[in-house]
Amino acid sequence: MVQEINKRLGVTEMGVGQATVLETNVGDPLDSDISKTQDEIIQQELGDLKFQLGKTKLKSYQQDIIERKKYANRIFLFVVCWSVVVVIILLIQGFGVKFNFFNLSDKVLISLISATTINVLGVFVIVAKYLFPESSKQTNA
Repeated sequence: MVQEINKRLGVTEMGVGQATVLETNVGDPLDSDISKTQDEIIQQELGDLKFQLGKTKLKSYQQDIIERKKYANRIFLFVVCWSVVVVIILLIQGFGVKFNFFNLSDKVLISLISATTINVLGVFVIVAKYLFPESSKQTNA
């Protein structure tokens, strides 16, 4: 039984006269060199993976910046166009009443201006919050 356990552990017995010498493979210098080489390879691969992760995050941030600029410009253009349409409707209403070709009641005009203003501001705020999240949310992502 002892011989079986020694065999499994890699321990061999050599009889020399009355003395018994135990020899193990645990302290073999070649094994430690191989183990160091494997550790170095693992560390190198881990470093490469961390570098690739950093590059991927950087590309993601760069793409976010490009998309934010694009959509920020688009939402600004949208808000400007919507505001111009409201101003045109007000001008038409003002001159239409004077020259009798366009007339909206006061309630309809107030509703139009109020609803338009609320919609434009709401869309602008929603898109702006999506495109430019708070910095604490962004760092956790």
